[in-house]
Amino acid sequence: MTAVASVMSELHVPFSSPASTSLSELATLQRVAMAVQSRARKRVVTRSPGGSAARVLGRGLDFAEVREYRPGDDVRMIDWNVTARTGSAHTKLFVEERERPCLITIDYRAGMRFGTRGMYKSVLAARLGAILGWCAVANNDRVGGVVSTDDRMHVARPQSGRRGLFELFRGLDLAQRAVPGTTTTEEMRQDLLRLKKLASSGSSICVISDFATMGESVESIYSAILATCDVTAIMVSDPVEAQLPPPGDYVLSHSGRRLAISTNDDRTRAFYETRFEQRKESLKQFFSRRGGQFVSVSTQDDLITSATRVLTLSAGH
Repeated sequence: MTAVASVMSELHVPFSSPASTSLSELATLQRVAMAVQSRARKRVVTRSPGGSAARVLGRGLDFAEVREYRPGDDVRMIDWNVTARTGSAHTKLFVEERERPCLITIDYRAGMRFGTRGMYKSVLAARLGAILGWCAVANNDRVGGVVSTDDRMHVARPQSGRRGLFELFRGLDLAQRAVPGTTTTEEMRQDLLRLKKLASSGSSICVISDFATMGESVESIYSAILATCDVTAIMVSDPVEAQLPPPGDYVLSHSGRRLAISTNDDRTRAFYETRFEQRKESLKQFFSRRGGQFVSVSTQDDLITSATRVLTLSAGH
């Protein structure tokens, strides 16, 4: 049994469909998020997962540890019990929770409404975004984000508690009902400009997309966002995008059109795989050179494994 299947079985949260999700399912993923967050915390102890509240030793609400008193420490924080027991002054340290805007950007354009194994890319993005959102809520962050389709962009402004996250869920529900179309580079650029306006300096942003539309104008806006925000780019792909099916002749159909393809040529297969890896590496270099984080996930991967990787990466940044 896979990791995600084991936890889903334990929590009684079966996925109803590989091609769609629902508001109730996204809400139920809160329990899965807690399991994911627990796994990620075992890997990173210096910062809360999900690119969220920074862990700062100082005065705050949550106790962190007791250590020997140092010049400059707040004398009001001296632990007199430990001081008496050890014979030397000790002070309490606390975790200071800093509320922070967390924006989850989910691509629901036509290219994401596709999948051959596991689930659709769009559905993976929605479920992964829900898990990350619930983790941010658990960390007392203000959660919001955007959901982009081919003809509109649903904006959920960051809010405390569940309000912003449920508004994001509403955007996902509307996106599933939208008819897939086409998106131009200019439309992508306009969406990013709206995201840039929504994100205040210091915001944590998770972008979940296949990044199929990337040009200089789009990259320039991403660069501007990366200059002021912590960005984690999550590239979603389907196995057939990384590697052609086994050698043979295939017929593809879309919107009433049929296309015959052959995957018998070894050079074509090698070129196809190399092109995918190069695009993935190019995206990784683009974001990492500007201080962002990059991770790729596949529709055939365990959801919990993918979410844990994202949280661990963001937390260690």
